[in-house]
Amino acid sequence: MNKNIELPVSVWLKQLMVKEDVSGYELSRKTGIEQSQIQRIVSGETKRPLWSTVEPLARYFGENVQLRDGVIKREFTDGGIIITDPEEIELILTYRNASEIERGYLRVTAVGIKQNSRVAKKTGSK
Repeated sequence: MNKNIELPVSVWLKQLMVKEDVSGYELSRKTGIEQSQIQRIVSGETKRPLWSTVEPLARYFGENVQLRDGVIKREFTDGGIIITDPEEIELILTYRNASEIERGYLRVTAVGIKQNSRVAKKTGSK
């Protein structure tokens, strides 16, 4: 089953970088997009990047996307997990670059985040 999803450019790019385990430096080398520009998109500082910036990134990841007002529209095919929470994406990126000791701490933090999310959903708070 296919469906279209819309994501902010920063979430879309973070998601792909996590999935493909590629750093900003490596992505810059392979796409010709400046590393600083990639970082500004990932951090959300650049909210509406130009198509001329997004297109090489999409091509590198093999993504067929549309860009409008800083939002990526893409087709999603079942078989994967969509992570849209910026905190979860940041946690995954941090985990990948962490030492074994740091990973133990991050596992505990991740459990706490998940538990807090469940409580927030039940109480309607965030």
